[in-house]
Amino acid sequence: MTEQISNQPEMLSGARSASIGGNAQYSPILTGDRNNYFGKVDNLQVNFFVMDQSSISNEDVGNILSMYFNKLTALTSMIDIAQFTHEIHGRHALVDVELAELYQPRDVQLSTPYTIQSLVRFLNDTQYALLIGEIGSGKTTCIANLILCLSGGWLNRIHANVKNLGSEWNVGALFPAYIELRRFVDFLSTLNDTDPIEGFWAYLTFRFGADLKKIEILLKKHLSQNGGIFIFDGLDEIAVNQSAMYHSVINSLDALRIEYPLVRIVITTRYGCEPFELHNELSRFDSATLVPFSPNQVGVFINIWCNHIQKLKKDTIDANQIIQFVDEHRYAFQSSASSPLLLTHLLAQITVKHFQLPLDRAFIYEKAVELLTETWEQYKIVGRKPEAMLQPICTKVWFGQPSHERQTFLAAIAFKMKCDQQTSPEATEHTINRADLLQLIHSSFSNPDLAQKRIVEYLELRAGIITQTADADVFYFANNPLVDYLASNHLRKEQFPKLFSDLVRAQYSLWQETAYLAAKQIIITNPLLLWDIVGWLCRIDLPEHDIENTGETDISGALMASIILIDVPRPDIEQLIPDDIRRLDRVKTWLEAIAASSSTHHKQFQNIAITLAPDITILSEYVKSEYEKRLKAAKKQSENSTISEQI
Repeated sequence: MTEQISNQPEMLSGARSASIGGNAQYSPILTGDRNNYFGKVDNLQVNFFVMDQSSISNEDVGNILSMYFNKLTALTSMIDIAQFTHEIHGRHALVDVELAELYQPRDVQLSTPYTIQSLVRFLNDTQYALLIGEIGSGKTTCIANLILCLSGGWLNRIHANVKNLGSEWNVGALFPAYIELRRFVDFLSTLNDTDPIEGFWAYLTFRFGADLKKIEILLKKHLSQNGGIFIFDGLDEIAVNQSAMYHSVINSLDALRIEYPLVRIVITTRYGCEPFELHNELSRFDSATLVPFSPNQVGVFINIWCNHIQKLKKDTIDANQIIQFVDEHRYAFQSSASSPLLLTHLLAQITVKHFQLPLDRAFIYEKAVELLTETWEQYKIVGRKPEAMLQPICTKVWFGQPSHERQTFLAAIAFKMKCDQQTSPEATEHTINRADLLQLIHSSFSNPDLAQKRIVEYLELRAGIITQTADADVFYFANNPLVDYLASNHLRKEQFPKLFSDLVRAQYSLWQETAYLAAKQIIITNPLLLWDIVGWLCRIDLPEHDIENTGETDISGALMASIILIDVPRPDIEQLIPDDIRRLDRVKTWLEAIAASSSTHHKQFQNIAITLAPDITILSEYVKSEYEKRLKAAKKQSENSTISEQI
C-alpha cells in the first residue's frame, strides 16, 4: 500500500488488498511486522489493519478501471435523440448523435469578478465550482463533455481525450466521479444511516459496477494523494419538499471535501434553485453562469445537424427538404432557441415530422413551449416507488391541473405582458408583477384551493418560463418570440378578430408578430376566415385625398393584411365571392399608395410596402384570373344545362 497511485490505470497495480478489523476509517492504525512490533501504547484501542498476501493482479486492476471508464464514456458520449421524439411514431428514423460531433465550446459569466471566460478555464482554475444555467442551457452536456474527455484520457482514446479540452486545461487527466443527484439521493434513501463517504462509494459501486469494490482502497488512496474531480449534476432536481435529501447532499459534500482535500468538486444547478440549507456549504464554491448560444453558435449547430442527417441516407428522411426549411426559418431558431436543449429538440422534431412540411415558425415556438412546460419535466422524475418519486410539490401541483387550463394560463400571462408593454413603450423586456400573476392564476384555473405559490415556483424554478427580477415582486420573460406565440394563442380565443385587428392597427411594431401567428393558425384551421380577417384589418377604401395625410392605423392594417395574404396558402378559388375580390383590390390599392409615398412620416412603412407590393400584385393577378375562369366555366355549364333542357 506504500506505492503511490499515479495518473495512469496500469500504475494502480502492485498494491495489496487488506482485511480490516474495527472501524479503520476513524480509528488509529499501527503498521509494522505482525510478529515483531515494538514500543508501548497506553490507553489506546488498536484496530489491526492486516495486509492480505493475495493481492489483486495488475490485469484485474486494469480491467476494472477500463470497465468503469467505458461505462462513463457510454453514459456521456451520445446524445439520446429518442428522448426528443419519444411521442412520434417512426422515431427510429433518427439515430443518436455523438456528443463530440455536436458539442461547441461554451463560455461562462463569473459572479466575481464580473467577467466572461471559457468554461474550461473556469473549471481548470476552480477547486469548488458551482455551474449555474437556465433550463436547457447545456449544463449536463458540458459536464458530459468534460467526463468524456477525462475518461478518454485514461483509456488513451484519440477522439475523446483530455487533449480535446485545449490548452486552458492544464491539470491533466483527473480521476472523474459522476453523480446524478436525483439518482444519488434516491439511492441514499434506501440505506440506513450510512456514513456519507461510504454512501458515496456505495452509490458508485451500484451505478458503475460491483467490481469497483475490489479496488476501492486503491482509489481512495489515489484521491487522497493525487486528487480527482467529483461532479454532482442537477442540484435543482432534488425535491424541494424532501429536506432529508438535502441534508444527505450536505453531509456528503462536507465529508468528501474534508476526506479528500485535493479533490475538485463541481455542482450544477439552475439559476435560483440552490436550497437555503445549502447556502452555507455553497459559500465555499465559486459560481459561474453559462452564457447562452450566440446566433453564430446556433447557426453552426444547425449546419452540423444538417450534415448529420445527410449522412444518415434514410429513405424516410428527405434531408434536402429539411435543410431548406431550416434555412428559411433560421431567424426563428436563432431568436427562440439559444439553448442547446431547445435547439436539439426542435431540430429532432422537424426531422422526424418532415412529412408535414412545409411548417412555419409557429411550430417551432409551439414545440419550445411544450418542451419547457411539459415534456422535459418527465425526464427529471426518479424513484423506486411511485409514492417516493423525487418530484417537487410545485411539479405535482402544475401537472395536477387540466392541460387546457395550463395552456390558457400561459397564454394569459403572455398577453398581459404584451398589453403592459403597449402602455410602456420604453420597456425592453416583457414583465409582469406578482399581483397580476396571482390574479391570472385565480382566473385561469378552476380549482379554488389551488396553491398559487406552487404554480409560480414551477414556472420560475422548474420550467424556466419566468425569472424574478431584482424586484422580488416583478417577473420577466426575456424570450420575446415565445411571448408572441403564447399571446397569439390568447388572441385566437378572445374577441377574434376584432381585438386582434384593433391591437395590430393601433401599434403595428409591437403586435405584428403576435397578430401574424394568431391569424396564421386560425386560417390553417379554417381557410374561409382569411377574407374576414383581411376585411377587419383593411377596413376602408383608400381616401381620395393624398395618403400623406392618412393616419398610421389604416396603414398598419393594410400592411398586416398584405403579409397574411402573401404568407398563407393561396385562397380556394371555388369559395371566392365578389366581396373577397373587392377586399383584395382594397389591400393592393393601399399597398401601392404606401410604397409610392414620399412622406418621411410613413418611411418605416414604405420600405415594408415596397417589399410586399410585387407579391401582392402577383397574387391579385392570379386570384382574378382564376376567378374569371371559374365564372366562365360556371356560365358555360349553365348555358349547356339550358340547351339540354330545351332539347
